[in-house]
Amino acid sequence: MDFKSKFAFLLVAIAGFVGVASAQSQRPKGPCDVYAAAGDDCVAVADWPCAEREYGAARTLEPQHAEMAFWYAVALATAGRLEPARPLFAQAFKADPRWRELVKRLPGVNQLPKDKALVDAIVAIQ
Repeated sequence: MDFKSKFAFLLVAIAGFVGVASAQSQRPKGPCDVYAAAGDDCVAVADWPCAEREYGAARTLEPQHAEMAFWYAVALATAGRLEPARPLFAQAFKADPRWRELVKRLPGVNQLPKDKALVDAIVAIQ
């Protein structure tokens, strides 16, 4: 991911998701954060199988954590595996509807494919 894309992603995350991000940053750091950080590193270089593996490991450690579910679902969906991502998106959306809004912004920063049908399918998950 080039500098412009990373910067755009940062702006989207800050502008559109400050509330959830600050709520998440206040939780105690734990072992799952090591895997989540590794997943973030995989996303930065668009290595979706790596992201899927690392976010999956994080989610195994904290299955009720909505952010882990969300990013694991994004990695799965980006790798073309929407069906196993559906319950993860549903968990995240139930925990905080702002995750649904973030989905709409992710294609603009190359965090989801620029595929309207895929984004619409994800946003429609209940």
